Amino acid sequence: MEKEKTKSKGEGEFRELLPGEKVAIMRQIREAESHTSAEIATAFVPDSSKFYSKFRSGNPSLKDLTKHEVELAVYFKAKEVFEKLIEAENLSDEVAGRTVLILWSHKERKIQIVGGTLIRQELLKPDKMQPIIEMIEKGIEASQRDIDISTIQEVIIALEEKLKNLLPWWSGDVDEVTDKPFETE
Repeated sequence: MEKEKTKSKGEGEFRELLPGEKVAIMRQIREAESHTSAEIATAFVPDSSKFYSKFRSGNPSLKDLTKHEVELAVYFKAKEVFEKLIEAENLSDEVAGRTVLILWSHKERKIQIVGGTLIRQELLKPDKMQPIIEMIEKGIEASQRDIDISTIQEVIIALEEKLKNLLPWWSGDVDEVTDKPFETE
């Protein structure tokens, strides 16, 4: 079966993932805590990214990449992750129940993995998803225009604050998000 191609604003062509690939990637990300940040960043980076070969060659650490390259690749991945989160409604419970968000930590300079059913149930609501997607798109646009990295970091900080506002109990600790059960009002 031929894989369809999808096109996103400013990002060129992407290879559409097959259902089995989606399951495999979700499983890969669940196990990614033991991987380096650069390895984690390969999970949803588009084939068309000019940084793809760097991420795919060997096992590079973040110091092998410029800040700009890392920021742009992370934003490419983040936007696709959110798209996959939306699609997760149609995936199996195993996958949909363990969806992930990837955040770039401006303080610790590392990629955080945040997972759990609660995140999925909170953020898959259209009224909550759209403003977050818009913030990610602004970050991508800023990266592509070569705006100073501090400007991009402002978007990142705003994104993290948006998530904290949506999930007021979250202190920012990854384990806290992963382990906290979903609570209904």
